[in-house]
Amino acid sequence: MNRIITLILLCFSLSLQIVAKDNYTKQEKLAIKVLKKLYKPEKIELHRPYSDFKYYEITTKDNNYMIADSTGNVVLPKSQSINDAFKYPVKFTKRHKKGYASYRGKDRGARPVKAYYPDNKDVFMTQKSIGGGSCEYKFYNVDGKLMAEFDGKIEEAKSSPVYICKNLLGDYGLLSLDGSAILPNDYSSIIVEPDGLCSISQMKDGTDRYGGFCFSDKTTISVPCDFYSVVFDDHDSCWNVQIHVFDSIMTYKDGLSYDIRFLDEGQRLYELQQYEKVRKFYSLNADSSSWAKFYIGASYYSEALCAFESFEECKSILDKSHNKDDRNIASSMRKHFSEVETKFALSEQSLKAYLENDNKYASHAKEMLYAITSFRTEKVTNSESLIHTITDFEQRCYEYEQEQREAYERELEQQRLNIEQKKLNEQRREREYKEREQNMKKVEMERKQQKEEEEKKNAQKEQNQANQQKTKPQNLSRWRTRQTDIPRINK
Repeated sequence: MNRIITLILLCFSLSLQIVAKDNYTKQEKLAIKVLKKLYKPEKIELHRPYSDFKYYEITTKDNNYMIADSTGNVVLPKSQSINDAFKYPVKFTKRHKKGYASYRGKDRGARPVKAYYPDNKDVFMTQKSIGGGSCEYKFYNVDGKLMAEFDGKIEEAKSSPVYICKNLLGDYGLLSLDGSAILPNDYSSIIVEPDGLCSISQMKDGTDRYGGFCFSDKTTISVPCDFYSVVFDDHDSCWNVQIHVFDSIMTYKDGLSYDIRFLDEGQRLYELQQYEKVRKFYSLNADSSSWAKFYIGASYYSEALCAFESFEECKSILDKSHNKDDRNIASSMRKHFSEVETKFALSEQSLKAYLENDNKYASHAKEMLYAITSFRTEKVTNSESLIHTITDFEQRCYEYEQEQREAYERELEQQRLNIEQKKLNEQRREREYKEREQNMKKVEMERKQQKEEEEKKNAQKEQNQANQQKTKPQNLSRWRTRQTDIPRINK
């Protein structure tokens, strides 16, 4: 019973698909007929985004694209000429009211998220290559009227229904899905969150300065790109900013003036992570800067952290490697570990000297000293980990080389056996060939002998018959003569 119901439902769904495929009105069929006659396309597809709106997508024989409205009138390209058809498919974007809704993003295989939509209209987007990986993008309304255009690269945000656009100069901006500008192309980078919050950055004085922007209802306050760090606090619905790397975090107040200048060139160099130049600057200006020792110590500390990260990276590689060519990584690992110890020692020396004379960055200096102490506490563990990692790596390399050598020897032995087997097979085939030849010769000789014997027998038989033919008449005449000699008996 269940099978019958399933079969009936399957047939019904198939019939619906067929009807849906051929469900064209007379007007639609006539429009398609006229378009085919005018443009002789490869195919024409009818799209119905809404119950009250439809359009025809025309694909030419050259795989170019045109758009016709509901009446069959070509609206894109404006010239209505097949010579101006678009090489890229024309993208239709449905209108959407501003507010939160489900959004799957450019990765169609990803799970949908709740995202904020800016207000956007129905549009067709066309693109034309202008070289260098850039395109000319144009946004048209459903009547074919140009609404917006952009030259460069446009990419749909990963988790938000907006476009991140990069102009020909390499600056980033933000567009809604209908091409309306949300942010101008004045930024070094833009990261968009599903809730409409944006982290933005600009290059100022050679350093990246960060700001914040929001196109949703979470906040109406935007933060200019003047800060080292900007983070939105969902609990208090406000932006928290940090002017420079070691400054206190504060709530951003719109309209308040902030002193965003660097203390000196050394602080700017530190934020650029040019640590050697930091030490060089402060070694020449130590007397004029009470924080000189702090930044020298902080620069050593940052380099030590980088070296430790490299140490951990090398360790993660060696923990899985059995390639002897990675022995240089083992050497780098030892070097990084030694560098960590050296840099931490120099950092500790400078930070302690700083704390004796100044307290502007005392909390940060103490945090760094505590981290250095913790590292030293774990030094034995890290040293043992280093030795253990390298020992295991060498053992895996040895075992791998042994396996490779054994595999190579097995392969050589197999090749030798294959050659021997090949020789044996060739010898066997040669022996069988000779035996077949001998048997064939033997059979041929037997046939020949048999034939000769048969020929001899036939010749003998023929001779005998010939002899019989010669002797037969003489005997008959003799018999007749004798018969005449018998006297008649009268009755």
